Amino acid sequence: MTQRLPDSFMNMLMGEDLPNNVKLRQAGSGFRRQWDMELVIKEGHMYLSRGWEKFYRAYDLRLGYFLLFRYDDDATMLIVKVFNATMCRMRYADDDDAGNGSSSSDTGYSQSSS
Repeated sequence: MTQRLPDSFMNMLMGEDLPNNVKLRQAGSGFRRQWDMELVIKEGHMYLSRGWEKFYRAYDLRLGYFLLFRYDDDATMLIVKVFNATMCRMRYADDDDAGNGSSSSDTGYSQSSS
């Protein structure tokens, strides 16, 4: 399973020295949950590959959800905000500012010791 990133996002990053592997974290989760992802450019498009399926399942992503990505080149990390089909931001139990939310207890992420 892969996730294609928008071409405009890829074009914006093309000046960067992009690694083959990045960390992905849900915005608001601090550095507690970091997911190892393989970043692949194939046939002129950028994809999140190895690691994407675990993230997808852990955050219970569904058809119609909107994902907003930001790249932090200092940390070699993609940060993603998840919005549901009604364009409301999803809050998860591991959010720094979550009052309530849901989260899956899937493994496959890196736990930070900081």
